[in-house]
Amino acid sequence: MLAWDDRVHRNGACYRFDFRTPARIPATGDLVFSASQADIDTLPKGFAAKGPRRNQDRAPLDWSIVLVDAAGQTARLPLSHDQVLYPQLKSETRRAGLIDRLARSKIVMRRFKLALRDFTAVNPKLDAGRLSEIRFEFDRSRRGAIALDEVGLAPGAIKPPAQPGRRARPM
Repeated sequence: MLAWDDRVHRNGACYRFDFRTPARIPATGDLVFSASQADIDTLPKGFAAKGPRRNQDRAPLDWSIVLVDAAGQTARLPLSHDQVLYPQLKSETRRAGLIDRLARSKIVMRRFKLALRDFTAVNPKLDAGRLSEIRFEFDRSRRGAIALDEVGLAPGAIKPPAQPGRRARPM
């Protein structure tokens, strides 16, 4: 769970992944992760501020994703390059609404995929095959809270080799 709030992080909040040795991945690979808006406080415990402690703006969230290579070259894309992160839909899942109000709702994650070639289109000097850092800079939405999971670098679409003469049989 990550949260940011412009009342706390005046210069912007950031979450980053540093690699001890540069990540070796084909330039045709993808940055992938799952995220969901979370219904948690955007302010740390004990922080006194006027207004609500949670993001009550039901607008989609957006932030910048920055890749840094071993030579220090950077490239930045907004999350919205793939899609924005919409708020969770809340609904009653049982006929007895009281039970739903007492039960905790599930977080439904949305999958994101940003092609490394899109980052190199922004900065051709970026060596996407030797990444040293991935940063999520929360600079496009004033405040928000997310659940983040399954962050990784995927080698890209791998097509199985064609096998001539083999045909699928109907069932």
